[in-house]
Amino acid sequence: SSVTHRIRYESWLASRGLMLSPFHVRWQTTMFNRLFAYCARINPRALYLWFSSGLVFGIAAMVGSVVLLVKTLQQTYAQMTTDNPRIGGQQTLQVVVPGVNLPTSQLAYFFIALLLSGVIHELGHAVAALRESVRVNGFGVFVFVVYPGAFVDLFTTHLGLISPAQQLRIFCAGVWHNFVLCVAALGLLSLLPVLLFPAYTTGGGALVTEVVQVSPAGAAVVDVRLLTSGLPVHTHALPVSVFVSLDKTLHPPWLVMVVRGPRGADCMAASLLSV
Repeated sequence: SSVTHRIRYESWLASRGLMLSPFHVRWQTTMFNRLFAYCARINPRALYLWFSSGLVFGIAAMVGSVVLLVKTLQQTYAQMTTDNPRIGGQQTLQVVVPGVNLPTSQLAYFFIALLLSGVIHELGHAVAALRESVRVNGFGVFVFVVYPGAFVDLFTTHLGLISPAQQLRIFCAGVWHNFVLCVAALGLLSLLPVLLFPAYTTGGGALVTEVVQVSPAGAAVVDVRLLTSGLPVHTHALPVSVFVSLDKTLHPPWLVMVVRGPRGADCMAASLLSV
């Protein structure tokens, strides 16, 4: 019968740690529990200092996040009550929407970074929990709509038996590991010219940093930064599709812009820009 098939299907999913629901796929396993336990036994004194630092950082980050949210709300209100086109590009926090303010060509990098940060985040929770004698039931990953993520399943009864300081060390471990991952990524980024030498080059062109406002006619105010000098270059009423390059064959070098609009492609020189 259909009921029997449904029960068998649900049992098959459960035996493999899978859960399926509309827009949500989740997989959970215990295969990483030994790895978490091994990490939790490495140098207990160092781990105590590590997660205690995470506790301090987590509290400071909570206060800082409240300040950022309040500042963002103020900027959003100012944006809604003013006609200044440059206010919209000055928000402290912005929601990342794939295909809107995140190019579709970068979606793979975005989702990989999101999944990696989620795994590191939950690794911090798991190791901190085991160090505080809280059992980890399992680790898993999920996809909600299109967004990937990770999670750890902790034994909540054990959580209720430990002190508030121990609980905070567990709760703050995730964001603490994300912060460390961010610092490591920034350090690696700064070392790219050294690691990729001599294949790495920079400072050979200009960068469009933002499109401030788009009018109904398809024109925009574009903020351009000249990489060789670091000077901002502001252009006015240009079509959205703008390609900028530095022509070093001319003396002095000119900032050349190729603009694609309804009438085709036009080439503009530095004389049309204001520095």
